[in-house]
Amino acid sequence: MFSLSENELQAEVINLINAEQFSERIEGIDRLNNILAVDSNKHFIPDFQIDFQLKTKYARRASEVIESLFSLELINDDGIRNISIQKDTKNNKERLYPDLILMNDEKKRIILIELKKDRQTEREAITELLAYAIEIKNHLPNIADSDIHLIVISPVYNTLLDHAISSLVLGTRFNVLALKVDYKEQNLLLKVHFPNSWTDIWQKQLPPFAISSVSLAPYNYEQKEEPDKAFLFDMINDIIMFESGRHNSQGFFIIWQNILPGGAPAEFCISLYQINPFVFLNASIGNNNTLNINQPLSQYILKYEPQYNHPESLLKIAEAVRKVLEKWYKVDFEDFSSWTDHMHLGSTFRGQANPLVFNSWGDVGDYLRYLFFHPSLSRFISEKQLDSPLAYRDPIFGIEIVNRISGLTLFNDGAFRLSSLYKFGAQLREYLQVADMFYRSKIENKKFEILSPRLFYCSVDLLSSLREIQYRVNSTTNKFQPFKGIKLGFYDISEDQTDNVMAFFDWFVKSFLDGNPLHQSVFSLSFNWCILFSKDFSPMLDASEKKQLESMLIMFVRDTLSSIIVDEVVGKTTHFGDKLTNLISVGFFDGTLPLFKSKKDALRRVESIRDTEILNSFESVFLEILDIVYPEVFHELTPMEDMSLVINDWEHLRHQLVKRFNEGHKHGAIYIDSNGNIAVCVLGEELRFLAPIIDPEKEVYVLTNESGIGVARKVSWEAVRTGKAFKT
Repeated sequence: MFSLSENELQAEVINLINAEQFSERIEGIDRLNNILAVDSNKHFIPDFQIDFQLKTKYARRASEVIESLFSLELINDDGIRNISIQKDTKNNKERLYPDLILMNDEKKRIILIELKKDRQTEREAITELLAYAIEIKNHLPNIADSDIHLIVISPVYNTLLDHAISSLVLGTRFNVLALKVDYKEQNLLLKVHFPNSWTDIWQKQLPPFAISSVSLAPYNYEQKEEPDKAFLFDMINDIIMFESGRHNSQGFFIIWQNILPGGAPAEFCISLYQINPFVFLNASIGNNNTLNINQPLSQYILKYEPQYNHPESLLKIAEAVRKVLEKWYKVDFEDFSSWTDHMHLGSTFRGQANPLVFNSWGDVGDYLRYLFFHPSLSRFISEKQLDSPLAYRDPIFGIEIVNRISGLTLFNDGAFRLSSLYKFGAQLREYLQVADMFYRSKIENKKFEILSPRLFYCSVDLLSSLREIQYRVNSTTNKFQPFKGIKLGFYDISEDQTDNVMAFFDWFVKSFLDGNPLHQSVFSLSFNWCILFSKDFSPMLDASEKKQLESMLIMFVRDTLSSIIVDEVVGKTTHFGDKLTNLISVGFFDGTLPLFKSKKDALRRVESIRDTEILNSFESVFLEILDIVYPEVFHELTPMEDMSLVINDWEHLRHQLVKRFNEGHKHGAIYIDSNGNIAVCVLGEELRFLAPIIDPEKEVYVLTNESGIGVARKVSWEAVRTGKAFKT
């Protein structure tokens, strides 16, 4: 029980400041440093995790405050003084009484300290602290927020106070430090407190439709003299970055050349993208994240159509650009859409939008810049791209990373599943077909430029997949033949790409997929099968070619599906559960799973499935069935030697998983992927045959991907804290 009164606590803090011992009494600074150690950890490839962002943002700001706790002058050392700039008259008795005001004489930073009093509500403490900060701005107009440091000192941090501090971190640009008061051997101790009000929402990537978009099309109907494009694009960039900063939003933009076969009335367009906050609640519920969904705000969000929400701030940024462009153009708002729609294979956007300029702002911009300069990036991005004069503003880099954080890339988490291998075969075929058409048109003096957008996007798609393959090659103990990449042409093709692609194809099948015969077969066949489902390339097949491909695919599905049904439904040799049987019934038996009486009966019923039904269900259902039944490609990975990221953060992880346990999740786990990223999760259904957690304060599952396939084991939190849980 903390027994000091408010006045006694204030006197103790003042004594420490006067004795220049204030910063020496602060414990827990090492945890701040441990969190920020990821900045220099070449084994850690940072994901766009919301929980990671929040935690590191607080650590950076708290560290800034601590670094300013020297050369301090106590401005109100003889008692609390009113800092209101207004006189105290009979008609105006409002005064501001901050607990302590300090000035760092060397850095000229002002530090406000608020001691949480017993009679104060949590919100009052933070409200008063903000009021003091604003009053400082009255004395020092235009002072930067980052030059005002805020410190909260309290013996107790309950949920409301944690929420209030979190709102300072997330909603303002002040540097904030929370200190928890304690006593040790009659000495006052101040321990760095980490607000735990936010909840890890189990989303390593943005959910679908998490990025809304609006496009501007400038038409020069009156044939006005246009400004130099380099000058104009630079001005558009400046306006967007300024306006987005004013709104404190998160997003990016692309200026793209508008390419249409018959010529485009708008030579270029601007597409602006911003994170759409309305999709996260539904996605969290889909991830089994228990939330209070019965309260009014949640109910409103859930009944609302969130996919195409366009925040007003996004429209205001677009409007600011439109006003400037109207000097030369008639500007129309077009294509209220999303990044998910724009990146969909076969979309209109991918067929006409050739990127010229890219830039990003807010959390998205912070992440792209942070990632670009992170030491881990050199492990799988070429020196040539890292040395690009455009750097993180290179459309190739920007669009690739946005796709990565949006979950629009293959082999997520380093998992080479059968469905991903099929899609990778389709990516290779798409690139080869487009590159071939581009090159043929170029040497025949045809309008090859109209294929430029498609060439760019299929090259970016393939680049992301090749990065994951190269990362696996670099991280495994397996011995491969020398890695054969593909020389991609993002903007131009100067030679026939067939030999280039097929050399990689052979290496991938024979070396990378060696020892995985089913995966070799599916990938090899998918290179041709995918043409059947392409609206562009399918018409190029003659009738006999199409029939032959369909026959091969249908025979493969019948044979594989029969085997799965005999083993999993008739024989019940494993326990894949309702998800598998539901997929089989919906995909192939009109929603009702037959009662298979025997192996012979199962084979007969599979043979009776219509060919058209097999073709229609192949990409949407059958590939998902394969992922459930058959494991991903196995390569023994080099175990991660440095587990300090987990060990240093174990208290935060335990706090999150105790909350999950209290919400009813009995298989909570620390998840560590092959890139070194850490998250909390609940074991998937396929692993819930393992014993449930009994005491979440003492035990936890660790789910690692060190060996190339996820392995779960129950360990004690003490073993996590000491690192013994990760010894190999």
